[in-house]
Amino acid sequence: MKIRLPEVERPQVSIVIVAYGGWPLLSSCLTSIREHTEPIYEVVLIDNASPDETPERLHSDVAGAHVIYNDENVGFGPGSNTGAAAARAPLLCFLNGDALVQPGWLPPLKATLDADAEVGAVVPLLLNQDGTVQEAGSVVDSEGWALALCGGHLSESLEHAFGRDVDFGSAACLLTSKKAFDRAGGFDPAYELGYYEDADLCFKLAELGLRT
Repeated sequence: MKIRLPEVERPQVSIVIVAYGGWPLLSSCLTSIREHTEPIYEVVLIDNASPDETPERLHSDVAGAHVIYNDENVGFGPGSNTGAAAARAPLLCFLNGDALVQPGWLPPLKATLDADAEVGAVVPLLLNQDGTVQEAGSVVDSEGWALALCGGHLSESLEHAFGRDVDFGSAACLLTSKKAFDRAGGFDPAYELGYYEDADLCFKLAELGLRT
């Protein structure tokens, strides 16, 4: 079944997804975006030379997305930077290709960013498939270890049922403005195929006086 995403002349949000294989999960992700998101967005999808059927499926089964095909796997950060450069909207939402968005997911993120000029990035509560909390933002300890907040808690727990400042949020789903992202220099390519690009980005935003 073809996944038809809306073609919006002036999108408010560019959803940037970097893919490396895993077509069934990516297909579910794109379907959840289509079903649970008001058509104010575009999808910019970077295929990092997926070794499976993903490139062919993107070509044949997905309509309405801006797809960029890389000749090699350049990693999450550089791939995201490529997507951000191609994005048309003033807001960028970096989203993992295995994430499933829920009804009403985008408006609170966008409203938080729109309401406060001191906010540089916004992240949601991330849940595991069993409904428990995977992450309610993250902090970095004195030795540089990243610690996810409230991992394993019940999603209904009041401990995380409010907005708060965090050191950083996972780029599994992270909303920022294109202006702030560019000012921070985007994701540092030094991390290549590793992790920590999202933490580094949020700390660079903090150096600019912007909160997560």
